Amino acid sequence: MKITLLIVLTFISCMSKNTAVAVGRVQNGEQNSQKPKVPLQTSSTSSTTKVTSTTLATTTTTTTTTTTTTTTICKNDIEVWLDTNNNGIIEDKDMLKGTIKPFLGDKDAQKNYQIDLDLPLKGPQEVNNKTSSVFFYNGSDGLSLTLFHTVEDAKARTHKTFWKIFTYGNEFEDDLIVSDEEKEVSVKARNEKKDETFYYGQWVQARELGDSRDGAVLGPFKERDWKIWIYNKLNGEITSTTFFSPNQNPIIIDDSEVRSTKISYILQLADQECKNQEQENKQI
Repeated sequence: MKITLLIVLTFISCMSKNTAVAVGRVQNGEQNSQKPKVPLQTSSTSSTTKVTSTTLATTTTTTTTTTTTTTTICKNDIEVWLDTNNNGIIEDKDMLKGTIKPFLGDKDAQKNYQIDLDLPLKGPQEVNNKTSSVFFYNGSDGLSLTLFHTVEDAKARTHKTFWKIFTYGNEFEDDLIVSDEEKEVSVKARNEKKDETFYYGQWVQARELGDSRDGAVLGPFKERDWKIWIYNKLNGEITSTTFFSPNQNPIIIDDSEVRSTKISYILQLADQECKNQEQENKQI
């Protein structure tokens, strides 16, 4: 009996320890399950990208081209000399009567002369009776010399005027541009050694034919050193030569001044003062 009881107690004791162990694990599990959860720490690198917001706009690039034009401006003054020796050479006793300027226009010399009318388009618009009129015209074809004679209401039945005209230093650029009537003016000779062109003009104006103007146009004069020598033989009622210029009083040379019916003139460009004028032209 004692042996059986001891075995039973021992068995119970063992069972109690095993049970305690098992309960303890459960309690430990319960305690573990009741522990606060630790948050998950995620190590993240925050990469900040700076985005530059560019408002799209239309950029217009304007290219401006500047062109500079240089123009040489010279005074086109033309000297009028009274050639007292009638030799075509300017000498000490010759008289400078003054200077004239050319009339300006956009027509050529032939159209400017207006052969069917009494007066040129650009030129003197009022002329005295019984005079030879001389002027220069600068048009679309260059510089030209115009001369004409007026004997309207003249007492003489007919009137004759003889002119010898010599041009020098123009490299034969000039020629006869206009003649009122055939063969009134012609080129008589050209001298290459002297660079000289000789024109001869003979104008006959008949009152009964109603002639009021006869004349001619010579040119163009392109070179810088040209010279014109006019030898004028008056015969009739024309007693003077008038040199016209725009916006200034004309130069009048009367035959009484030289006491002769033969008058000689020399026309040439005056010494020029030239200056350069620049103008900027901007083009977009």
